[in-house]
Amino acid sequence: NNPDIKFILVGEGPLQNNLQSKIKTLKLGNVSIIPFREDALTVLYATDVQLNTSKIEGVPLTIMESLATGVPTISADIGGIASILPEEYLVKDRNPKTYAKIILEVLGKKTKKNLLRNIAINKADIRKTAEEVSKILK
Repeated sequence: NNPDIKFILVGEGPLQNNLQSKIKTLKLGNVSIIPFREDALTVLYATDVQLNTSKIEGVPLTIMESLATGVPTISADIGGIASILPEEYLVKDRNPKTYAKIILEVLGKKTKKNLLRNIAINKADIRKTAEEVSKILK
């Protein structure tokens, strides 16, 4: 219930129409879906946290990319994910309330690493993506 938190789903797939309907039905104005992009990593750089709520995974490339960019990932404790993520970022019960609790904890941490990452992001030339993300966040 935090209007300052925006969710951006990147990609396309067979559940997209169902997700869009659910977003509309639940009046989730803070959730947006953007199509697959070749430069999805640029969107990742503009985020504060990534979620992986998959039911089946090995070690997903998106989590590896997230780790490489310094963006914390919160994930279901499935497949080989526990071998690469800290315990406090793993959701063992797949309960939405557990995800929410961890999201708020991660967003509440103001570490030097996050501050340095934000400075680097602000200096990067990502105007197009910034404009798109800005439209979504308004």
